[in-house]
Amino acid sequence: MTMTSPMLEYAFFEGRIVPFAEAKISIGTHAVQYGTGAFAGVRGYLDADGET
Repeated sequence: MTMTSPMLEYAFFEGRIVPFAEAKISIGTHAVQYGTGAFAGVRGYLDADGET
């Protein structure tokens, strides 16, 4: 692998370091279906002056 390669050789997957090709998840995984692994909920509240 060269430094310009976009793919990594290894991944941390299920508590182990494995070859990247072995780090596979199901398409039925909640994070894939609903994006829960990529987005977090952030709340903002207005104060008495109407500012965040």
